[in-house]
Amino acid sequence: MKILFFVSSFPALSETFILNQITGMIDRGHEVEILATKRVRTVHHPEVEKYDLMNKVKYIEIPRNPLLKIFKGFVNFNKVFIKHPKRAYSLINRKEHGNFVWNLRPLYLYPFFEENKGYDVIIAHYGYNLLLLGHQSINLCNRILVH
Repeated sequence: MKILFFVSSFPALSETFILNQITGMIDRGHEVEILATKRVRTVHHPEVEKYDLMNKVKYIEIPRNPLLKIFKGFVNFNKVFIKHPKRAYSLINRKEHGNFVWNLRPLYLYPFFEENKGYDVIIAHYGYNLLLLGHQSINLCNRILVH
């Protein structure tokens, strides 16, 4: 089974329960990928190296500089708009994504999900990551779990 863990940051030393879930799925023979919106550069658990988890992580790089964030968000919006105008507007729709629209995260996540489909399960840690997925999760996988 192909599983995507969608977390806010990785590898977070304080979130051993997430690490235990990931390594447990690998031990059971599942193919695991990790999507994170923030890279953590601190000491991490030995299991991260043991399971080679850093090679399974894909980071969505969102610039910290507000002007650069807006510029790249505009570029992403235009790329989506050319192919899917309705989808582009839904990515900036506050009713669909709540206040996450203001930090442009849906615009930064969309290209990942456009290129990476075929997950059997997406496990989103914490409810706000499910909100970030919004309707992007449609046709991405069979099941979405939230912890």
